[in-house]
Formats: sequence, C-alpha cells, structure tokens
Amino acid sequence: MAQTRARNRAILEAFGIKIHEEMMENIEKLYSKKEITEKDAERIGNAVTVSAEEIQPEENQTKVLFSEDKDIEELFALARQYGAKVGEEKRFIEDKIGHKLDLNHPTKKYISMMKAQFLAKVVK
Repeated sequence: MAQTRARNRAILEAFGIKIHEEMMENIEKLYSKKEITEKDAERIGNAVTVSAEEIQPEENQTKVLFSEDKDIEELFALARQYGAKVGEEKRFIEDKIGHKLDLNHPTKKYISMMKAQFLAKVVK
C-alpha cells in the first residue's frame, strides 16, 4: 500500500498539474455547452481529484470543486509576503513558477497546487 501511495504521489507530481488542467478545461467546456449540470461538473471533478484511499461515502462529501475569490486572494497574499507588489501578484507568481496561471474557473485543488509550486520556489 505504501508503495502504491508513493507511486501515485510521484505520478501526480510529475504529470498531475497538466492532466488536472486539461481535465478541468474539458469539464468547463461541457458545462458551458450545457451538456452537464453544475452538480455533474462537481461530481466529475471530485471523482478525479480524490484518490481511492480518500474516497468517502457520498453523503459525507462536502468538497467544492471550483475555488472562491478568497482562495485566489490567499495565493496573492502569499505572493505579497514574498515581495510581490499590489496588483502585480499574478505576474510575480508566474515568474517564480515558470508558467502562466489559469485563473478562469480555477479549482480549489489547482489553487492549492499553485501555492505549493510557488512555495517550493521561494522557500529554500
């Protein structure tokens, strides 16, 4: 079991962000074309963002798929702690992590991964 967890973490680290971004773009396309409901989008997003080890019975799941403005503001506040000027946080973070931030309908998991990437670059 520990070996499986380690392998899953390695795969997530290596490919997770790209796979997650593509998956969220596809969910957003389906949702915007009205091919799925918001509840379907959340259900799909939760299914692919939770490992088998973390799956709980459906009645106990309270995860929200898309992030709230406060989640992005926390990311920007973190950037300001490390030297970003007000209004330049997004560019500052992008410069540190080496790729563009996609803040159009971001998920909580995406924002968390961006925080982790940012912290990995600025905290040494």
